[in-house]
This record gives sequence, C-alpha cells and structure tokens, in this order.
Amino acid sequence: MTATRRRQRRGAIVYSTLQPDVQRYLQTLQADNVHTHNPQASHHGLYGRRKAICQGMNASLLPPANLEAPPRTIEPVTPELLSSLAFDVRENSVEELEARFAQFFADLQLGRDLHASPAAVAMFVANMRMMYDTGRHNVRDSEPGVYHNFIHAFDVAQACHHMIVNSSVGQLLDPTGQATLLVAALCHDAGHGGLTNAFLAASDDPLTARFGANGTLEHLHAHLTLRQLEEETEDGGLLSGLSERDSARFMRDVELAILATDMSRHREILDSAGVHAAAWAEALEAREPLPHGEARTALLSLLLKCADISNVARPWDLSLHWAELLMEEFHRQGDAEQLLGLPISMNCSRENDTSISRMVGGFIDFLASAAFEQLAAAVPGTDHLLHQV
Repeated sequence: MTATRRRQRRGAIVYSTLQPDVQRYLQTLQADNVHTHNPQASHHGLYGRRKAICQGMNASLLPPANLEAPPRTIEPVTPELLSSLAFDVRENSVEELEARFAQFFADLQLGRDLHASPAAVAMFVANMRMMYDTGRHNVRDSEPGVYHNFIHAFDVAQACHHMIVNSSVGQLLDPTGQATLLVAALCHDAGHGGLTNAFLAASDDPLTARFGANGTLEHLHAHLTLRQLEEETEDGGLLSGLSERDSARFMRDVELAILATDMSRHREILDSAGVHAAAWAEALEAREPLPHGEARTALLSLLLKCADISNVARPWDLSLHWAELLMEEFHRQGDAEQLLGLPISMNCSRENDTSISRMVGGFIDFLASAAFEQLAAAVPGTDHLLHQV
C-alpha cells in the first residue's frame, strides 16, 4: 500500500467516526476549495477542516459524561491556613495544589492588575505542572523529581504568599510585584533534573555550553519560564492582557528573581539587600510600594531566595520531610557520579551515610541563618522566620 493510499485510508477511518453534521461541514469546505484557486481561501478551508475534525472527534469519540459521578470540586482552604507556614503540602493532591496557587491570585486580587482571568491563571499553573513532570533535563521518563518538582515549587510559592500576607512585603510590593514573586517562585526550578550545577559542569553536560558554567540550571529555569509565558500570550494566557512593554517588564523581573536563586550568588544577594534596605524603609515610611528599579529587584531576589530555603523555618515534621527528600536526591546524584567515575559530591554518598541532622545543621549554619537574619533586619514582620530556623 502506497503512502498516499495509507493517508487516504486513515482519513476515511477518522471521517467515519464524525457526527453527520460535521461530515456535511467538511463536504462544504471541500467543495469551496475545489471551486476556488485562491491560496488564502484554501488555507482557511484547511484550517476549518482541522478545527472541525477536532471538534467532531471530541463530540464523537469521547465517552458520554457519567452523570452519576460528577467531576470532583476542589474546595478552597481558609486564607489563614493558606498563608500559614504550617500549610502541609502532603495533605493535598497536585490538582489541589494547582487550585491553591490560583487561590493565591484570587485572595490577593492579583488578576485584576494583570488583566488575567481565573482561567488564564489556571492554564498557566497546569502548564507549569506539566513542565515539571515531563520536561526534566536529562530525564527521559515523566516521573516527577524526588525533591525538585512541582510540589517543591508550590511550597516555595506558598512561603512567598506567607510573607506577602504576614509581613510588610505586602506593602513593599504592589499587586504586579506580588504576582511577579509568586510566578517566579512557581517556575524557579522548571526543567530541573535533580542534578546540581557542579555535576553538570563535571560531566560536560550540553547545558553548560548553552547557558554557561555559572548558574546553568537557573538560566534553564528562566528560559523555560519565559518561553511558556510567551507561548501562552498568544492564547489568552497570564500576560495577554498587558501591553507589550508591561509584559516584557514582568518577564524580565521574573527572570532576574529566578536567576537569583543560584546558590553561588548567595553572598551577592544578601549584600545587595543590605545596600537597598534603606530604600525599603523609606518606601514603608511613605506608605508607597517600591517602583521598578534596583531596590525592587533586590527585594524580589531576597524574598525568593529565603522562600526557596524556607523548609528549615517550617514545623519540624515538614522540615524533616523535605530534608529526607533532598537527601535521597543527593544520593541519586552520588550514584550517577560513581557510574561516571566522578568524585562524589558532599552529602551525595550513600556509603558515608551523612545524617540528616548534620546536613540540615550545616546548611543552617553556613547559608540559611545569614539569609533570614538579613531578611529580618530589612523587612519588618519577617523576624518570626529567623526565630523558627
């Protein structure tokens, strides 16, 4: 059977499954195209035919709705729980976490300033979740990452929401700034394959050639995020209601915040916060949100950095849960390093059996304490995070 004949046969099979009214519509389109030599008209006919097939297959091939089992409705949680550090992601399905992120936008009324509908927010969250599950670098299957996955991303976004609601962050950032922070948090590890920047460099991963050896993963995360935002703009997405200028500015702010999560820039981000802390205090005194500029960028960077490591500030059982997942991801990297004959990185050896308490203790002493001290000193209302570390 020739290739042409095979295509004709497949087309006939698909056509036979369509509803009679869809078949009649396709016949009309075919007649229109036969009687015109206008390439543009032919193009529109082809587009209409494809659309009709999709609509007809939806109507003809999908099983009828089960009226006895309606789709499950996800009820919102109380704003108090949603903004609490005690919010437990383990008690929510990923579908519920998607809805919780949309609730951030609803509770803070952020869609109004972005001119984004609830449907646009929901579409964005669903697309990002899919990216975390199926777009992981160096991973062929669709199994979510052990630690760096959509659930971790939501957890970081929830920590940002906590700071917006329970501290002066809600005054320092206008609604667009708050949306920027939440979007950057949700996207900050998109494409993460569970391996560190050091591993990518040591194994000569192609990403290092594309994005450079410094902040390789963070550049990947930012790239995937911007691509997603741009693609959705054409389909009534999250930023489709903004002007081209405002959309570009929003994406640039998101990009800078994501790049700031690179742990090699830890000291730089804290120093920048110290430089701009006076501007933050002036904005609070004037009761005006920070305008676009370096002071606002420095605040977004510090907030996302602290949210990214906020596990150590959560209740002990939650903190332990995340530490166990991170340890397992480290061990898997150690397994990969051993297979490649590379030196095994710190905390990545299963044989050395580094205790979780030792790993977390070292992380707090060398990184987390300084970050939360800077946050508490510069952003009123965040000192409770430092006390809980």
